Amino acid sequence: MEVSVLELFYVYMKSCSSAQLVECWASLLSLLKDGLLLAPPALFLVLAILNEFVQQAPPFTEKKDLKDLQDITAKVG
Repeated sequence: MEVSVLELFYVYMKSCSSAQLVECWASLLSLLKDGLLLAPPALFLVLAILNEFVQQAPPFTEKKDLKDLQDITAKVG
């Protein structure tokens, strides 16, 4: 079930604008943190979602957001 939901979210993310992605960063960060506890197929999708965010979103200007992004990237990778 988790894999299907993450797949749906991943496809939805591809259609979002960069501004929309930045607006949902706090919620996305929470999803990514929770995703670390899932089984490997779902964890792969968490990595794909993180990659999509990094590719589409503009660079962070807030140091806290940048630190959170670095922390979650280190944990997923």
